[in-house]
Amino acid sequence: MPFAFGGEALPTDYARALADAGLLALVACFGLAQLSHETTPSLAQLGFTALAFHGIAALPYRLVAPVISLAVGLVGRR
Repeated sequence: MPFAFGGEALPTDYARALADAGLLALVACFGLAQLSHETTPSLAQLGFTALAFHGIAALPYRLVAPVISLAVGLVGRR
């Protein structure tokens, strides 16, 4: 596999580099999964803010669901 700035990696070295990158990505996903499964006030605030933004963004296209979403988002974010 030729590099962009010269040189060439052996197939074994290239495979090891890809395996290392894949393992690091897997470990990072485990860390994000653990944090996303914790119940914290900031996570609830993020969810209510998303509901409020959804209500504002969808209001020109629908009426009932965006109003409910906006109301729940604004009351919950309090």
